[in-house]
Amino acid sequence: MRDRKKVTEELLTEILPLQFAGSCKTTVTYVETHCREIVSGLLEAFEQALEKAAYHQEKGAKGEAGYILLSHLHTSMLLRRYLIRIDVMDRRFYADLAQTESYWDAECIYRLFEKDIREIKKEMENALPRIRPYEMDRVRYLYAPYYHGLTKEFLREADVLFRMRGGTDEILQIV
Repeated sequence: MRDRKKVTEELLTEILPLQFAGSCKTTVTYVETHCREIVSGLLEAFEQALEKAAYHQEKGAKGEAGYILLSHLHTSMLLRRYLIRIDVMDRRFYADLAQTESYWDAECIYRLFEKDIREIKKEMENALPRIRPYEMDRVRYLYAPYYHGLTKEFLREADVLFRMRGGTDEILQIV
């Protein structure tokens, strides 16, 4: 019998892009249709982080905002949550120790992720017996970057809108 890990890698190389192609189109249509609510939620999360930053600035613990850092929380993937952490950092960046974070729930973009994982598992079961939970966790981590890329694109578009409206001068760091 062939090496299970190698068979899995070959399968996923074929399955993941095909699965995402259909879901991506559906997700983009959903986001375009619900753009107002999605952007409103994103702005609310930004406002929370900025309020925390203002509080720390008043206390003298934080300098002028220099960066907004957006991070995908990989640990939230296992909890079936799709959180983006928003940090407002001063020009010292990592030397800025005053925590001014908030979280944006990007479920609107990841809403088909779990369905995709179920479909991928069905495809895998055709070639591999008894898919184990740890294997599906690995699939989740391998598939997540497809959705992360889509989320980054949405955030870039949102940043362009914010700048056009004169809302932000901060540097948008997407990691």
